[in-house]
Amino acid sequence: MKLLKKSAFIIALLAAAVFVLQLVLNFETPYIADDLPYKRILESEAGPLLEKIVRLRAHFYFTWDGRVFGHSISSLFLSMNDKLVFNLCNSFVYTLLTLLIYLLAKPASSEHRPGLYIVGVLALWFFAPRQGETALSLTGSCNYLWGMTFIFALILPYKTLAANSFSAKKAGRALSALSCIGIFLLGLISGWYMENSSAAAAFFLMLFLLYAFKKKRKLPAWCYSGFAGAAIGFAFLVLAPGSRARAGLFDQYSPLLTLVSRIVFSVQHLVLIAVPLLVFALLFAKKYTDGEERELLLIPALLFLASMAANFSMIAAPTYPDRSVFPVAVFAICAALAMLYLFNIDQKYLRAAKVLLLSLLLLGAVDYSFALMDIMCANAVSSNLTELNTESPYYGKVIAPMTDHSPYTLETAEAPPAYDNWGAVMRILINEYRQS
Repeated sequence: MKLLKKSAFIIALLAAAVFVLQLVLNFETPYIADDLPYKRILESEAGPLLEKIVRLRAHFYFTWDGRVFGHSISSLFLSMNDKLVFNLCNSFVYTLLTLLIYLLAKPASSEHRPGLYIVGVLALWFFAPRQGETALSLTGSCNYLWGMTFIFALILPYKTLAANSFSAKKAGRALSALSCIGIFLLGLISGWYMENSSAAAAFFLMLFLLYAFKKKRKLPAWCYSGFAGAAIGFAFLVLAPGSRARAGLFDQYSPLLTLVSRIVFSVQHLVLIAVPLLVFALLFAKKYTDGEERELLLIPALLFLASMAANFSMIAAPTYPDRSVFPVAVFAICAALAMLYLFNIDQKYLRAAKVLLLSLLLLGAVDYSFALMDIMCANAVSSNLTELNTESPYYGKVIAPMTDHSPYTLETAEAPPAYDNWGAVMRILINEYRQS
């Protein structure tokens, strides 16, 4: 018991460190990319804030997309005078997602393993692509990062139920009704969030219910209400008139060529998460052939299938940008981590595992420093554009989120290559310091 409490305390400290590191990145991140036009639209609208948000979301629902919840949250933050509240909330949500990944991967009866929490955090940093767009920019975070956090919060009770051999404590009518209502609302939000992540959430719950039905397991009522909420929310999302109107803008080729190209693109995007997929496949095959208890493999298998659903559901989308791989990666990382948790490292390999983990931590620290300097560079350029306007050497260039661990760059070739050249970054920062 004392060891259990010590491990839980270490994980709490590690989560606090993740929060601080993300907070630094968030405070250095300016309003960028989609944040700026959405902020201008909000400022141009008249009336009370809630009325403006409802009116704008209704307009976009019928003209552009059905993502009501994510854009409503981002509109709320964009209406504030500065990013202070968002920075705090976004750092908390990122940290919460790392904890949810860990809790989903951890079998109920297993002891806490801080090393695996670190592996999950590093895997999220290295393999979840376009983090500038998905976990730091205000609009992107509210859609991608926050959406996956809602979804993992939704499926955590299902995982806990499966880990307890599908036996749930009996609850009174009032508590049971509240559970059904609460998880229905969480399911509605998760299903009505973003196309591929919401599809994966509904798919995960559907497979869970089918498995329980096949095994003749009696499920509590909230299991069905959560799935109902996700299915209803997903229907409202994909049937939005704006989604059809938006898809029509990309119909440039024959239906057959369009379908083939979308399938090819979906397969290509899996290369971005090849490592967690390979880790999952190898460990799952090993445990399956060893005759591992099938219910221990249920949640990892469902997480993997949800990842594939998130990826290949994009065949129905008009475009598949790299940032849309974020939910695919998060599901895959969680699946791989869940398989890692089923293995105990032999004592003779323990030292090698610790050395490997320390090496990954050092690599992550170096990579984090690159990302931080890149964001500081973007922030300095953004301030330069704002203060000097047409006199700025960067006038006419657009600062936009970049890929992987360098969250921001300028879109033109003449821009300072922040991630590739520390000297370019330092020159901008030094000049900014001298001007101040």
